[in-house]
Amino acid sequence: MNKRGKGKSFKVRKEKQSPKCEVQHKTFWALMGIFFLVSFIFLINTLQENSNLTGRVAIQTISYAFKGSDLSFEVRNVLNVKDFKIRLAEDVKNGKLEFKEKVNPKFEGIAISGFYVSKNDVVQLSSIEITLKVKEADIIKKGLSNAEVKLYLDGELLDTRIMEVKEGYVFYQASASRLGEFVIGKAREREAEVIVSKNQEAEAVKPIEQQPLLEKPRSIVEGEKNQLIGEAIAIEKEQKGFFGSITDFFKGLFN
Repeated sequence: MNKRGKGKSFKVRKEKQSPKCEVQHKTFWALMGIFFLVSFIFLINTLQENSNLTGRVAIQTISYAFKGSDLSFEVRNVLNVKDFKIRLAEDVKNGKLEFKEKVNPKFEGIAISGFYVSKNDVVQLSSIEITLKVKEADIIKKGLSNAEVKLYLDGELLDTRIMEVKEGYVFYQASASRLGEFVIGKAREREAEVIVSKNQEAEAVKPIEQQPLLEKPRSIVEGEKNQLIGEAIAIEKEQKGFFGSITDFFKGLFN
């Protein structure tokens, strides 16, 4: 038996990848990385663009508060809204306020942004103060001035005041007595409605009485009248003279 090979070790030969295969693998993973990165960026941009449609939501909870309490809290997740300050009309336990970005499609005018605020039944409010923080660039982009920007609640103009202009932002403060659908912008000016009473309508329908027109001027008519009177007096004198002479004739015979 041949034992020459006893104890002899055999090395396993590893196959080396060619440089061409390594380049192909690196290219594949690089392309996959670029694909996932582009998809992620596209998804983020889509969510931001559609935020006005889906609406970003902020929720504020009130565990417990007494009647007459003033609660102030910052609203971080709603565009152009800085903070809310509310005064409670009743004691509140487990209250909730919800803010949602939403622009009323029926708003007639120029809207910068909008939001809807709702509450649960346990929250009763007596007054609300809202602080807005709007970029000056967004105001200029809409073709408005700082003073033209107002806050509207369900289409009604709220008392809106400019608090300060700082670092490219305009801070506004507005007051309200209830919650609902708010729009930041400028409403279209409406034409003033003219209210007409029934008496005014009757007077408007009633025809205007006009004085009859004289065929000749008054001075001419009066002149002709005086002339006719003069002629009548002359005729009367003539008639009186004729009969008077006859009467005098008979009186002379008897005398």
